[in-house]
Amino acid sequence: MNSFTQEAVSDDSRDMASLREVRDWATLRRGDAVQLRRGDALVRRGTVEDLTPDSTMLWLAQYGPENREIIHREDGYELWSEEHPAVHSQGSSRQVT
Repeated sequence: MNSFTQEAVSDDSRDMASLREVRDWATLRRGDAVQLRRGDALVRRGTVEDLTPDSTMLWLAQYGPENREIIHREDGYELWSEEHPAVHSQGSSRQVT
């Protein structure tokens, strides 16, 4: 991990009160800014580049010089976002086209 990425991951000063856990990945849209977390620990930030049709995997475009990464729901991460918080908290079934 380079210093730019480490700095971004270490800077966890964003107010968690403004974020919502995304429990239904089908509500995500391309371009949504998300945080990948494990418990209270921020693992990385990025934007949703794409999702599989069944919403079990997503491609996360990294901030900074990192390549995109595929994330599977079964990997044990939590996704948090301030994008569309009312939709995420209600578990809407909005699909990515």
